Amino acid sequence: MQRAFARTRRIISDIPAMSAPNYVGPGDLISGALGFWAFRAYSGATIGNPVVVLVRDSDLATRTFYSQSNGYLNLTEISNWGGAANLYVKQLYNQAASSPSLSHAIFVSPANDLPLYLTNALGTNPAAHYVTATGLQLDTSADIQSGGGNVTQNQPFNLLAVARRTGSLTTPNCIFGLGNAAVELYFNNSEAAIIISAGAVTCKIAAADNAWHAIQAVVNGASSVIGADGATVTADAGAANISAQLLVEGRTAGVDSLTGDVIELGLWPGPAWNATQIAAMNGNQRGSWSF
Repeated sequence: MQRAFARTRRIISDIPAMSAPNYVGPGDLISGALGFWAFRAYSGATIGNPVVVLVRDSDLATRTFYSQSNGYLNLTEISNWGGAANLYVKQLYNQAASSPSLSHAIFVSPANDLPLYLTNALGTNPAAHYVTATGLQLDTSADIQSGGGNVTQNQPFNLLAVARRTGSLTTPNCIFGLGNAAVELYFNNSEAAIIISAGAVTCKIAAADNAWHAIQAVVNGASSVIGADGATVTADAGAANISAQLLVEGRTAGVDSLTGDVIELGLWPGPAWNATQIAAMNGNQRGSWSF
């Protein structure tokens, strides 16, 4: 009887907590995202859903972790499971839809192929830590609309991210990219700035290195907007669309690898966000991660 009771307790402890009425995610502000990959819930309605799959390097065990009643991960649970081992991010679930995840399904070793699960990256919050060739990409077995792991979305479309660059300050560091590099959200190579490019490199905003930034981007030709931490710049980002391309976090087209950290990444279709919506997203990002 005692053993049966202990087993019951373990099973119950693995059941994710359900929704919290006070949590507000980006999906509560603007619904309809094509993808949201983050260390928190997309919306109050998605609390309790899977967030991330981690790999423990000591034995290559994997485990899925869920958002809890406050909208975030149970960091103590993750720490207890990891113990003294290093943890790596194998998969970030798309919390805005049933598919696709950002993942690196096949890897030789976690340290060489996967982003590190970085603890206390922003306060006590975790992040995916990227170095050369450790990007996560869309599952090849699933897609957002159609195309076997690829994304198709014409302008206008909208992006958000919470990220920082911590090294390789004189090279492009890609936060969001495509297999053909037609659209990139990246830290510039010649200055401390973030650029949203869909063929042009003029839509940019100052952003200090080694610092966290709440980023919003509206890709809409000559009326494109790049926002960071409450400031915005309107300029021409170019005319490229996302046309049956693989979406990648942490690099693009196999190059422009990010040396730095990402906490969340999201993609919304048009219409183009207006100034009020951009400000609301910025407030939600900074408030949620307390910076």
